[in-house]
Amino acid sequence: MRVRERDTIHFKPRKRIEIQRITEKKHPRSPERTPDQLRLSRRTFSFMGLAAASFVALTGRLWQIQVRDHDTAKQQVVVYSQRIFTVAPARGLIYDRDKQLLADNVKSWAVAIVPASLPDDPDEKIAAAKQNAIFTALAQHLSMPDIVVVVPDLLPKDDPTKNEIYTRLAAAIGVPVDDVRTPVEHELATAAEKKRDPQSKIKVPINLLGKELAPDKVAAARALAPQVEGVAVVNPIAYLAEVYGTFDPYVPLIVKQGVSKEVALGIEANRLYLPGVQIDDTALKRRYLVGEELGHVMGYTGPISQEQYNAAIQRDERGQPILDEEGDPIPIYLPQDYVGQGGVEAGLEEMLRGQRGHYVAKIDAVGKIVGEYDQYRKNAVDGQNVILTIPLDYQIQVRDILKDGIARVRPYLEDQNKQAIAEAHPERVRPIPPPAGAAVAINPQNGEVLALVSLPSYDPRYFADGISQQQFDIYSEKNIPDKDKTYPLLDRCVGSAFPPGSTLKTFMASAALQEGVVTPDSKTKCLGWIEVPTIYNEYARTNYYCWTRDAQHQDLTVREALATSCDVFFYNVGGPKQKDANNIDTHYYLPSGGDPQWFTGLGIDRINTYLQAFGFGARTNIELPADNKGLVPGIAWKAQNYEGNDQFWSLGDTLNTSIGQGYDLATPLQLCLATSSIANRGTLYKPTLVHQLVDDQGNVLRQPTATVVRKLPIDPAHLDVVRDGMQMNITWHRDNLVKGLVAPEFDPQGNPVPGTEQFRLPQGVTAGVKTGTAEYGTEVDDRGLLLRAHAWCAAFAPFDNPEICVVAFVQGGSASSTIAAPIASGMISAWFDRKASGKA
Repeated sequence: MRVRERDTIHFKPRKRIEIQRITEKKHPRSPERTPDQLRLSRRTFSFMGLAAASFVALTGRLWQIQVRDHDTAKQQVVVYSQRIFTVAPARGLIYDRDKQLLADNVKSWAVAIVPASLPDDPDEKIAAAKQNAIFTALAQHLSMPDIVVVVPDLLPKDDPTKNEIYTRLAAAIGVPVDDVRTPVEHELATAAEKKRDPQSKIKVPINLLGKELAPDKVAAARALAPQVEGVAVVNPIAYLAEVYGTFDPYVPLIVKQGVSKEVALGIEANRLYLPGVQIDDTALKRRYLVGEELGHVMGYTGPISQEQYNAAIQRDERGQPILDEEGDPIPIYLPQDYVGQGGVEAGLEEMLRGQRGHYVAKIDAVGKIVGEYDQYRKNAVDGQNVILTIPLDYQIQVRDILKDGIARVRPYLEDQNKQAIAEAHPERVRPIPPPAGAAVAINPQNGEVLALVSLPSYDPRYFADGISQQQFDIYSEKNIPDKDKTYPLLDRCVGSAFPPGSTLKTFMASAALQEGVVTPDSKTKCLGWIEVPTIYNEYARTNYYCWTRDAQHQDLTVREALATSCDVFFYNVGGPKQKDANNIDTHYYLPSGGDPQWFTGLGIDRINTYLQAFGFGARTNIELPADNKGLVPGIAWKAQNYEGNDQFWSLGDTLNTSIGQGYDLATPLQLCLATSSIANRGTLYKPTLVHQLVDDQGNVLRQPTATVVRKLPIDPAHLDVVRDGMQMNITWHRDNLVKGLVAPEFDPQGNPVPGTEQFRLPQGVTAGVKTGTAEYGTEVDDRGLLLRAHAWCAAFAPFDNPEICVVAFVQGGSASSTIAAPIASGMISAWFDRKASGKA
């Protein structure tokens, strides 16, 4: 073969060096690998590369999860459930008329249990023992005594035996038997209606006024329990867990609020030994910045009662109850809620309580809240802030004026009693009543309450943290005889009704003028009394006396009769023209003899029609829970409440009613409202304690307008005549003093008695006044006069354009002009002094 020259490459010759591989130095050269071996080697290499890559990727992912996204991954792992929790609203604040804070909220400590987190065990007895140990320890820490309960399903079925148990239990714990019977029978009726499982064993706590029973009463019930069926004494926390813990065992169930910081921290330090117990330092507790001066007005908040819990249910726009899946009404409250108990706290509960919110929580495997789902949160709506119509400084002034007036009763009666004994009339010695009374002031142009004082009173601050047994015994007047009790928890302004006495005459005069029974100028003769024949004997007569018992009044117009409070005049106003048992028109005789005088008055039916128009016999609907409707009795009422001959309404009943000495009963608030309708010439307003609703910045959200109950069915011209008579109640006596026709009277301290000198008022202020001395009880003296009497005075000012109407009431005060009138004039003077200072 030939090689072309151009294809030949020439190199410089070099010496060849033999190179030996390192591997060949140690091992002999491997034989040549086959093709199959070569393919296996490549596959192994690929697998090894893939494994290495996977390892690198896994390592990176682990770093991402464990380092970079550690927190997120942790939450994703531990969150396994969600649960709805409620958010409590803040209760609305309360201010006085001058925006002085009266009640607010402060953070406090609360102790709760989570039923689902309590110790558990497959053996029910062991689980119960563990839980009871926690309940016992917690109750000791919180000073919560055992409570008495009745298990309705365990009671005997026959009524006699069941009633015997009620009676024995009531006697043991010292409460009325109805306090035991009523709630238990209600539960039995509810269980029957809903066909509840008899194994449910619902327990009914038997407590007095929502308060724990005294230790000795609990001990008595514990001794009784083994002897009767269905009665038990249980740990209060165990009771709460059993009855309310089943609603949602994961929701904290508050067992006590307002716990001291020391107690709460002590429980927290022992949480390891108290599983299922939680401490909440975000709870809000009611705080009161006033005491007894506004006790009955304010009221207080306390644990919700079973009755309150059952009564408050959710309703739709039409007012119909909203039902759950089982057809039961959905309650507004939770079992552990605190609600208003008395006063405006209860009366304005719907305004003050706010609306509950909720949130959905993220729960980890151990039941701990680790977050929430923000999109499902519904914020709570706080309660509305209320500005009351009452100025605190004026309320305190009225309280002091009333207290001074009540204090004058004892020396006055002691002086009267000394005089009776000196005149050899020991039967005229009057009992000295316990010190008690009420005072009300209202704006007659709109019904706003300016003062509402009931004495004695109570301090709501004692109830804020749970009242002690010692203080409750003081307020309940334990071991004090009934005749000496003053009942400080009773609101005499609106919660109690009393015979109104001669203050009723202003309304009788208004009705008589409207019905034409009298005219402004017609006159009636009073010689000290009238003689009314009995039913079957014209010559057997009953004397109906004027308070003077002499002939000083003579002929009186309606104005003069009001000024002098003449009883005989108003006997004629009330006594009806009707046939008696002998088919003769009703009539009477004057003490001087002569022909019979015929009654042509209103009669009880027309009297009651007008009294009801003035608001008597009906609740005032003020924003207070204890709103007594009083009593306007008549023929049907007496037939229902009396037996035998006493059940028939007699002419004498009508005559007594005509002067306020019959069966009629009125509250001081009712009397003040009725007098206000005369003062303003014919409009009866609904009373109110709410001046404004404001937000947290003090901006006015709503200013309620005056609510007219009704326009009186009386011509304003007739009301002007009555008003004139009320003004003459002052000027008549003053003018006759100047003329020397009457002598001034003095109280035991030597002060002139208002009404015989002058109703003391600030310079330039005029007023209309009506006093009343209402006899009550059964004890009489040798003249047939009752020895006990309440003192009343109703007044308004200024006369021409009234801006305040007041009522003063002293229980057992005996003398209206001596005791009650100075209180009323003092209340009016204090208001106008306040106005002069620029506050009103």
